Amino acid sequence: MSKKTLLVLLLGLALLALAACGGGGGNDTAEQPADGGDVAAVGDAANGERLFSQATIGANNAPGCITCHSLEPDVVIVGPSQAGLATRAQTRVAGVSATALDVPAGSAAAPSINFGTAGTGVYGSSTTVDIATAGSNRATIDSSGLAVAGIVTATSSGASSSFRANTYRNSSTQSSYYLYNARGTSTTPANLQSGDENGALIFRAWQTGTTFTSNGLIRFLTTEAHSATALGCKCQIYTTANTTTTLSPALTLDNDKTMTTYADEIMASTAYKYFGASGTNGSWRIGRSGDNLVFERREAGSWVTKLTVED
Repeated sequence: MSKKTLLVLLLGLALLALAACGGGGGNDTAEQPADGGDVAAVGDAANGERLFSQATIGANNAPGCITCHSLEPDVVIVGPSQAGLATRAQTRVAGVSATALDVPAGSAAAPSINFGTAGTGVYGSSTTVDIATAGSNRATIDSSGLAVAGIVTATSSGASSSFRANTYRNSSTQSSYYLYNARGTSTTPANLQSGDENGALIFRAWQTGTTFTSNGLIRFLTTEAHSATALGCKCQIYTTANTTTTLSPALTLDNDKTMTTYADEIMASTAYKYFGASGTNGSWRIGRSGDNLVFERREAGSWVTKLTVED
């Protein structure tokens, strides 16, 4: 066979392949369902299998689907593999390009999926998956885990809901919630200033209608302008008294470890207040012994009564 004849033959095969992907051209009677019904009928799996498996399609005898597309995963003949196409089609969302169904999950070529408008949808790459609304990124999933921007809401009905982190490892527990705070922006952060809120847990209880009201608060406030060598803060705990709906301070732990209470301090009758470590000689403690108040000092590994205030 001459080079010229071979070239003509290859061009002819290429044209036939293009014709197949474009529908075969001409009067394509072979694409009609076996029962003579509407070609657009939904759910005719048998007819679809027959068409896919034909070596040629239509009056022009264009190459059939199976000539260019394999049913084996990741096998490319001319066009992409069709393995798993039906499974992906089950989850198709209105407005999603059919191209999205033809790319294996996690592929570096995975296309973006827009929901309704550009900038709202799921955008994938070989290393990350981003979820965006109105052009703003709301969440990113990558090898490090899930990062969420903005408010995270968990709701449930008929069962308790919670955020939970479980860690199973040989060393100490590493399940933690981190609250990162700074002034400025994510690209140009700046130090917090004295009085800024460093982080807070706010508890809200249903009140009426659709209203939830804050009735508990634990927060940390900065007590100085932060820098590379200064990160002072204090902790405040707020509670709500019975028959009221207003938060009020209950306890403050200051940056110097001093504690301020805003009401009476009540200790159990069997409890002691320690001055120094409980197991260290030279430490003191105050507690009750029956109806008496005793002052004791740690000496040679034992507590020795030094003063008793009797009833």
